[in-house]
Formats: sequence, structure tokens, C-alpha cells
Amino acid sequence: MQLQIQLKEIDKLVEQGEILSAYYQIKRFENENFQYMLLDSYSIELMKYSCLLIDIGGFIHNKEMCLKGYFLISENQTKLTNLYTESSIEYNLGNAKKCEFDFDRKEIGFIFNINSIMPCLEAIGHYQKAFKNLPTDCDLDFKSQLLINLANSLNVIGRNSEAMIFYNQVLSFYPEKYEANANKAIALRWFNLLSGGYSISLFADIYYYATLAQKSKPAYHNDEYLVEIMTDAKLSIEKMNYDINILLTERKYHRLIDSISEKNPEICLFSEKELFLSEHSIYCNCPASYKDDIFYFNSRKFNKNFDLYSKLMLKRIKSEYLYARKLLFKYLYKTESTIESHESLRVSYRLCYGIFDKIAVSLVKYFNLKTKGNIYFETFWHQDEVKNNLSSIHDFNLLALYSIAYDLSGKFGQLNYFKIWRNYFEHNLVIINSSKTAQTSLIENEILYLNKEKFVSNLISLLQIARSAIFSFTFLMRENFDLHKT
Repeated sequence: MQLQIQLKEIDKLVEQGEILSAYYQIKRFENENFQYMLLDSYSIELMKYSCLLIDIGGFIHNKEMCLKGYFLISENQTKLTNLYTESSIEYNLGNAKKCEFDFDRKEIGFIFNINSIMPCLEAIGHYQKAFKNLPTDCDLDFKSQLLINLANSLNVIGRNSEAMIFYNQVLSFYPEKYEANANKAIALRWFNLLSGGYSISLFADIYYYATLAQKSKPAYHNDEYLVEIMTDAKLSIEKMNYDINILLTERKYHRLIDSISEKNPEICLFSEKELFLSEHSIYCNCPASYKDDIFYFNSRKFNKNFDLYSKLMLKRIKSEYLYARKLLFKYLYKTESTIESHESLRVSYRLCYGIFDKIAVSLVKYFNLKTKGNIYFETFWHQDEVKNNLSSIHDFNLLALYSIAYDLSGKFGQLNYFKIWRNYFEHNLVIINSSKTAQTSLIENEILYLNKEKFVSNLISLLQIARSAIFSFTFLMRENFDLHKT
């Protein structure tokens, strides 16, 4: 009990922002008590000590401390699960890996590529596992911090649209939360750079969320970068001859008008679940975002053969995504007969997952990659020649696509069940109902049983991930079009 009291006091120092004092106290605690940490009777102290190593190490940029905390938790995970939820354990493992990645990327000479982002991909995996296993009665503060950390990890490697979904979830129950507002502002600025687009309303949103964050900033947070992007957003607005105060007033007004206007159920669903394919929809939920107008080429030409292929492929990808989305709506609002309604779910899922393989084929063609066998989105990256070629390409939109493939990979990813389900839909028997299993899925006698409500929820998540992949693929092509245009 005495050790728990000491650790609680150190934790209090961290919460108060007295990080240096916390560092000296944890080192002192370690010197005096580490011999007890690995004993079974001290599992509570071990967990708290390990978490403090990760937290303090993150604040003082001490990679060794973070990895020590990671090692202690992962090596003792079995006994810790008797005392702590899987969500709590995976959350802290994710924090350690995210810290490792943050340290690495700040090193001189660091280059972003599919090899160097591995700690970040591992962090995402831990956070996804934590999120998947959240208890229904979990603490809201814990859930919000988990979502923010997951969003930050997705955002740093270019998966902005997914990150926005999680920031928005947090802001729905904590509108003034500093970390959510600050990181959303940073993510919007990053989205601006990745997309290559310039929108007055986007700059206004960057300024708005940065301002909100500053109002609730903890005393020990350094907000230099936040001030920088807020200033840049304001200058960009002024260069376009707009007044920031007028824009913020208009921003508030057009959202108010939209909130009280009658919208049809289809628009409500796609807006609420963030399923529109417009850049505007990533940062704004207003009538202007209710479009699917994403593009990456204008009338100028380059690489004539690929130009035609790319336009046709994007058109095909968009069509399949929009139809998959439409089928989801038809099921939820029962616009068809019972048989057609249930088939809508199956076809929607299969169409949605097929989008990833079409993107993979396009990447192989564009980068002139030599592959063996069939091309599958989640696996083609790991062929030696492909990996060697793509490792030399430093493009965040490409890294975002690789990250999604990693998540879906059967060998590595926490979302690999999406692929398993897809294969069952294509080659085996799948039964979707609400009575066979309370679990999300169950495989029995070579039959896949899916809980209907949870399957629908997962289909929405898959559509959101496919949307993210389409954005990254589009921005990648747009960026390379700009490089090659004449």
C-alpha cells in the first residue's frame, strides 16, 4: 500500500505539470523498489509504475523510459489482465509506441517511409484493440483520451478523414477539451497541405479550433505551433481579402441554419456518419459538404495512357463506393423488400472491400511495380521488390494507404477480420442475424455467423476507411499530376 501511495503522489505531479519533479521521484522510486515490481503480489504497482515511465518519458523525450514501460507491460500482460481491462493495457502500450515514433521522427535525418513509420502503425494497432474492447460503462475521460491518441496517430501519417471522425466524437461530449480542439486544428492544417487545396472556410475552421484550444490550454502545454498555424490561417484569410471576424460569424450562422433545416434521411445518415466524398465534408457539416465531388485531374495532360486509366479507375471506385453507401441506406430505412434489404447489406460490404484492391492495382500500374500473382491491397506491399521500391518514395498519401493496408493485413492488423469476412462472403456461407451470437462474429462448422447490429456498425466503419483510402489515393494522384503537368 505504501508503494501505491508513492506512485499516486508521482502521478499527481504529472497531472499538475511538474514533470521534472515527477522524473526525479520516479527514478528514486525505481532505485528503492524495483526489486518488488516483478512479484505477483505487486501487479498493481507494476502497472502504475510502467504507465508513469511512459507518461514521464513522453514529456521529457526519454525514449528509453517509454520503451522500458512498454516492455514491462507487454512482458507481464497475462497477469495484468486479471486486474486491468484489456482496453487500459492496450491504451498504455499504444502510448509507448506513439512516443517511440515521435522521438524517432524528430531525429535529424529521419525520413518518412513505409519502414520508418512502423512504431506508429503498432501504436494504431494497440489503440484500435483498446477501442474495440472498451467496456460499455467505461469512463468518459478515458474514452476521450483514447480517441484523441488514436486520432493523433492516424493524422500524423495522413489519415485525416478518419482522425476527424474521432476528434468530432470527443468534441460531441467535451466541446471545450483542449487536446481535441488543438489537435483538430493541427489536423486541419495538415489536411490543407496533403490535399493541396485552399478554402476560405477551411482556414476559418483552423483559426476557430486553434482559438478554442488556447482558451482552455493547460499552463504546462507549449502552444507555439498552435499559435503559428492560427497566425498562418489568419494571414491566408487576409491575403484573400476576407475579414476573420466576419467569417467566424458566418461560420456560426450557416451551421445554425443547417441544424434547424429539414434534411432528407439519406443526407442525415451520410452526414452523421461522415460518408460524403467531398473535401469540404472532412472539416465541415453543412449543405456545401453534401456532395461527392472529389477530383484529381483538370483538363491538362500528362502521361496520356495513365491519365485515361486513372480517370476511369477513379470513376469506377467512386461509383462502387456510392452504390455501397446507397445500399446501406436502403437496408437501414427498409426501402426494399426483406430479401432485397438483407442482400443490400451483403453486396454493400463486398463492393466496399473491393475498392481497396482496385486502388492497389492502380498503384502497381502508376509506379510500374513488378508483382507476383494476384494483387491484393493488404498484401502486395510486402513483396520484396515492391517494398524496396515503395520504401524510397516519401509521400504521406502513399504512407496513409500503406497504413490502411497494414491494419487490414491478416498477419499484422487489428482490422484483419474485415478480410476474413470478405473471403467468407465470396467463397463460403455467411449468416447475418441477431440471435446466434452476441459476439460480433462466430465461425462454426465453416459457417460465419455475424451479429446483425454489430455487422452494420462495422460496415459503416469499413465505408469510412474506404473513404479515407479514396481521399489518400486521390491526393496522391493530384500531387503527382502537379509534378508531371506541362
